[in-house]
Amino acid sequence: MDITFYTFYRKYTNHSHLHVLILDTTLKKPMMIQFTKSLVVLTVIIVCVSAWSGNVCSRLKCISKWKKICSYRSWLGCCAYRYTWVTQYTRERFCCKGWTDRNRNQNCNIPKCRPRCKNGGTCTAPNQCQCKPGYKGPTCTGVTCSHLKPCYPGMCTGRDQCQCDSGFTGNTCLVRRNFPEQRTQIWLFRSTLKSVQRTTMMMNYEFVLESSNPNEGADESIWSNHLDLNYFIVESLGQFEPNIDSQRPSYVRSADFGVVESTLTLTHTKIPRPGETVKPDVKTYPCSSRTNDNIPGIWNCTVMEKNFKMKIESGDELRMTMLFKSGGTRELVILGGNKFYRSETFNNLTSSKSIVFKFDKDAPTHCQSDGSCNDNDAPLEVNDLTKTGAEIRWGGWRDEQLSGMFRYAVEIFKLEVVDSEGRLGEKKPLNPLQISEYMHANFSSVLPIRYTPSEPGMYSVILEASDRANNSRWARRLFLYDDRSEIELKSNITVPFAVQPDSNSVWLSTLDSDLEIVWSGHFVNPLHVENNLLNEVKDYPNQFSDIDPKMGDFKIKRVTFDADSGTRSKSAVRNIGGIVNFDFVLETDDITIRKSFLQEKHTIRNSELPDRSDGSSFKLFITAKDILSNSKTDNKTIRFDSSPPVMSDLIWEDNLPVPTVPIRRPKRQTGDSFASRILVEASDKNSGIHEIRWHISRRNTSVAIWEDVRNGSVAGIRLQSCEQKTSCYCISGVGCFDTEHVVNLNMCWFSVARAHINTASAKVTIDAVNPAGLSTSKDIQVMKLESLLKKSYFAPVDNIAVQNVGSNFVTIEWNSTKSCLPVSEFWLLRSDRREKEKVHRLRHDYEIAPLDPDSNYTIQFISGYDGEMSDPVYITFRTGHAPSVLSSGGAEGLSAGLIALILLVLAVVGALYMKGFIGNRRNNKKRLHEYESPKRTRFDGNEDIYVYGFAGGNLNLPTGHVIGGSNLILQELIEQGKFAKIYKATVLGNDGDKSEVAAKMLLDNFSDDERHLMGGKITFMSDVITGHDNVLKFIGAVTDNKIWGPTMVIEYCENGTLISWLHKNKNNVNDDVIERLYQISFGVVKGMTYLASLNVVHRRLAARNILLTFILEPKITGFGPSVIDSENGEKERVAIRWASPECFSNTKNATEKSDVWSFGIVLYEIFSLGDKPYPTLTNNEVIPKVRSGFQMNRPEFSDQFNYDLMLKCWQLDQIQRLSFEQLRDQYHVFMNGEEQTEGYSNYKY
Repeated sequence: MDITFYTFYRKYTNHSHLHVLILDTTLKKPMMIQFTKSLVVLTVIIVCVSAWSGNVCSRLKCISKWKKICSYRSWLGCCAYRYTWVTQYTRERFCCKGWTDRNRNQNCNIPKCRPRCKNGGTCTAPNQCQCKPGYKGPTCTGVTCSHLKPCYPGMCTGRDQCQCDSGFTGNTCLVRRNFPEQRTQIWLFRSTLKSVQRTTMMMNYEFVLESSNPNEGADESIWSNHLDLNYFIVESLGQFEPNIDSQRPSYVRSADFGVVESTLTLTHTKIPRPGETVKPDVKTYPCSSRTNDNIPGIWNCTVMEKNFKMKIESGDELRMTMLFKSGGTRELVILGGNKFYRSETFNNLTSSKSIVFKFDKDAPTHCQSDGSCNDNDAPLEVNDLTKTGAEIRWGGWRDEQLSGMFRYAVEIFKLEVVDSEGRLGEKKPLNPLQISEYMHANFSSVLPIRYTPSEPGMYSVILEASDRANNSRWARRLFLYDDRSEIELKSNITVPFAVQPDSNSVWLSTLDSDLEIVWSGHFVNPLHVENNLLNEVKDYPNQFSDIDPKMGDFKIKRVTFDADSGTRSKSAVRNIGGIVNFDFVLETDDITIRKSFLQEKHTIRNSELPDRSDGSSFKLFITAKDILSNSKTDNKTIRFDSSPPVMSDLIWEDNLPVPTVPIRRPKRQTGDSFASRILVEASDKNSGIHEIRWHISRRNTSVAIWEDVRNGSVAGIRLQSCEQKTSCYCISGVGCFDTEHVVNLNMCWFSVARAHINTASAKVTIDAVNPAGLSTSKDIQVMKLESLLKKSYFAPVDNIAVQNVGSNFVTIEWNSTKSCLPVSEFWLLRSDRREKEKVHRLRHDYEIAPLDPDSNYTIQFISGYDGEMSDPVYITFRTGHAPSVLSSGGAEGLSAGLIALILLVLAVVGALYMKGFIGNRRNNKKRLHEYESPKRTRFDGNEDIYVYGFAGGNLNLPTGHVIGGSNLILQELIEQGKFAKIYKATVLGNDGDKSEVAAKMLLDNFSDDERHLMGGKITFMSDVITGHDNVLKFIGAVTDNKIWGPTMVIEYCENGTLISWLHKNKNNVNDDVIERLYQISFGVVKGMTYLASLNVVHRRLAARNILLTFILEPKITGFGPSVIDSENGEKERVAIRWASPECFSNTKNATEKSDVWSFGIVLYEIFSLGDKPYPTLTNNEVIPKVRSGFQMNRPEFSDQFNYDLMLKCWQLDQIQRLSFEQLRDQYHVFMNGEEQTEGYSNYKY
């Protein structure tokens, strides 16, 4: 197919350009394909050509593109293709009119002028010339301004015309206009007025005022109340540099502008007196030129006057004005050359700034001074009694003559006792609780100011009212804030000579006397009394009055308007126990008496009272009010009865089988109570029976003087009603009473010496007393005491019996005696010996050994009473059969056992060798090194198995428990363990006292974990353990010594650990040591009961964690934050010989019952005098044996009671173990012979 196309291109030196021309030619298709490829290459070249810039224009151009199209198509699709030309449009770029691409770089930025510029002019735009100075016209062929007619700063616009730059004017622009840009900019104007001591040149005070904003033209002023000024310094800085737009022509060689002069003027003006004309006092200080070469146009000026003598008075004005003059010059040369023609000067312009010091020595006044106040114009007003907070207001302040009111400052102080007389005041008068400031211009919009203190107390509010010169006056008001106190009842309302059988009433036995009521100390507001809130308040102490006058005229802070009025003024508030008024009301059936006063007793004359009779009553109400109108009312019924009770003959009953009086009774005591009783029938139909008093007298013979033995009383019996009891009567308004009373008597109260038991007699006096104190008395005599006391003296033990029988021993048990006297010891006499054996008084069982097998014995058991002996109690028994001799089978078994034991020893030795404990010197050396390092050694001195772990703690110690490191003096090292070391130390108190203590501190080079653990122990002791006689006392801690780390200061126990004391006395056992074992055990259980009441689990209770004081009082220690299993796999160290089964792995889940198990172990340690628990078991055998139910035998010095407690503590099931409270109660009964009384405090042991 023939294709017609036209192409032509030309190469240039730097770039390729494509040109399209029209030619007639015919090519075949292959050639056309080759041409298409060339065209693609040319297109890429065109795209890569650099872009056009500058003043570029464009036009539209038509081109053709070779494209493939389908020339034949059938149902199968396109079957043949052909190429053809397709017309397209493109845009061509070129330089716009008046611009040229002179360098052929497609940058159209060179303008064209036609005709060209002359005389050195430059073509700056198409057909526009920029002429050199002195030339003008479209092509710079004309001549303009010259040295003959200069035009600068400006530009010639014609041969005779000159256009000056902004700020300049005149035919030749030599005149400066007074425009802002032509004036000097004053960047700094600072004035400092001082009072300086002339001899020492020490400054007393100074005032600095600055006006340094060049855009501010107003004067800066300040008011001052200091007049004694003798020194000033003025610093200033000005700059003038005009902004000239025109280019300096060739005939102007130079032109300079700047500040040429500066002057300081002082103008002192006084207020004229009436009829007087006062001229200002003016003084000028010229300033020498001090230009800055580095900054054009800068002028520095400093004026210093060290001998300023102007007399300044209140109302004067001192104006300081700084004036700067600016100017300039220009130097002309002949046009066309450089020959000097002449110099010309621009006119000067001035700029100035002023600073004004105004003086006012007169303080503000208040409208009260001339009586012009309005209703709310108080110098300061505060609600002086408040439960919700203070509301503060003021008004009426003015300063109309000079500076005017400016601000108010409100200070709030809490008053404290400031002298020995208990007067209150501002203890730190320059350190208020709060200070706030309010401007006079808008203070009324913020009133009232509200302030609510954080705690009750007496407070003062001081208002400072100031003018602009800082002259001030002060006003003070007081207020009592109390949002929580209440009036409390402390004692009782009493009536002299009256009897008060109960809290609600008093009884008088006289019917015609004056009635005096006393309630001294009964009503009190403790908060008001303890904090002295009603005491006198001292004047506010003047401040700054003691400053040396040579230092200057300082403002003295002196209260002008003080708190001399109001309910809570400076004067003390008259009160009794915080009560300011009592309302007294006495009501009878006929009259009501009302009084109001401040006194704690009141007497009503008999003549004011109605007639009284037996059984009549008055109702009394007393209401106490405090200063805040809190009130408390108490009442009392005053009743009258002038007749004594009626009493029948007494009936005596003795040797009753039922115990009626609690006596000291050891555990398991049974049998008779040795009690008697007296039946009393008494009544009083006017007031009832208040109590039955009894008194026992005794004499050894019939002629001897009666001796007082014992007395007591039983309360009268009140009943709800008399419906079911015949021996009953009721009194209106009083209640119902039983006429039958019983006085129970312990026959031990009648005890006499054994020598007088047959001749002694006793007398019991019974008094029936009514509520008015009147009584009726009757006696009953016991002529012979022998029949009453025959069973109560030197009684033997009760219910003694054989408990266990062996071939060579027996165990006997008994109950305590029922004697009126305490047993000092027991004695046992065997039929096969002559000497008696001594048995401790607290024991209730005893093992008799050694004995012969198959033998009969008779034992005499005797109770001792400090030298006196009871009749012996006999007990007979026969020992068991002797054990048989070892048979041949037994011998074979023994041999087999020995062989097995040898094999076991060899196996243990082999295991130790494999583990490296023997036979490996390197390992042995390593373990020895670990043992010798005290900081990380494991527990030494015991064979406990420990499991290791980690725990931490954070120190959180109250300030009251912090002891300064300098106050703790270490004396000697007591003990060093794996975690800490303990020193004997001395603590120095604030008053110089010294206390002996123990200091527990970390080992050297302690870790953060150890520091945290010790901190946790300290915080625990401080926050949780409030104190108990059997728990080691926490005194405080040292927290400020980084070398020591947290150091715990605790009670010092002179006898060290319990385990050490037990070992020390193991070979020195006597009655005193046995007695101590019981006392120590009792103390430990009481201390553990206290810890359990706080939900504190000890986890490590053992004899080594119990300390003994110098009187052998046990102190439990070693509890608190400890090392528990951590998440990283480390394990806690658990002492398994003391641990309960549930704590063998760790003590995470330990409870009180876990400590109970350990307490049983401690009892074993105590009564074995320090034997190791499970002495027959190895470490590896303890856990499986205990879990299978194994329990230790009774230790050598334990009685059955304590061993029974051990077994109760060692129950595998926690639920079956006793609590510490139960253990303590049982021990209390064992030691004291009586039950724990209900409500008895757990913490008094």
